[in-house]
Amino acid sequence: YQKNRDRILIVHKKYRVDNKGFRAKYYQDYQEKNREKLSKLASEWYQANKEAIKKRNLKYYNANKEICDKRKELWRENNKEKIKKYNKEYKRDHK
Repeated sequence: YQKNRDRILIVHKKYRVDNKGFRAKYYQDYQEKNREKLSKLASEWYQANKEAIKKRNLKYYNANKEICDKRKELWRENNKEKIKKYNKEYKRDHK
């Protein structure tokens, strides 16, 4: 492998450039044709893994609480108008 490493990388790069977009286009077509099937699969997967996802998110939040809280505050600062509009629209009084 070490002897042919450069040649292998060049061939691999050429393959990636030559086929760029083909796989993405194929997948996009597949998504459009099978939208219902894929959404059903995604829904089933989510229902099966809902608790694990909640635990993972909570674990991440607890491990990075300061960072998460800073991000929340930044988001609130940057979206004050959106929040006011949303609260007014849905008649919510809390901050």
